[in-house]
Amino acid sequence: MRAVHPATRIVLMQVFAIFGGIVGVFMAMKAWGYPDTEIEWNFMAVFIRNWGLLLLVIPAIWATTVIRWEEKTHDWTTRWTVLSGYLLLGLLVIFFVGVMTHARPCTLVMAHSNEQAE
Repeated sequence: MRAVHPATRIVLMQVFAIFGGIVGVFMAMKAWGYPDTEIEWNFMAVFIRNWGLLLLVIPAIWATTVIRWEEKTHDWTTRWTVLSGYLLLGLLVIFFVGVMTHARPCTLVMAHSNEQAE
């Protein structure tokens, strides 16, 4: 039986993070009334909701690149593959959490005084 390359497990976690992020953004937007309310939504949230599956290209490119680097160069080891994979996973999670929390733009309502300056 052949051992599984560490990049395989990391890519699987990255894919789950992307799917979880897409579902999380969808649920956050739905909770705030998308698409019924007429407000200007965060561009990135709308993009992820409509085209988020395109982000699956990121783990595919990462896996292809690091496996090729491991085979072709002596400087890139499995340790760097694992470190870069977890770094990318962390960045994906931070990105999706940020988009989920800022899916609906915050509006600042300022009180206006009708008093005349004397």
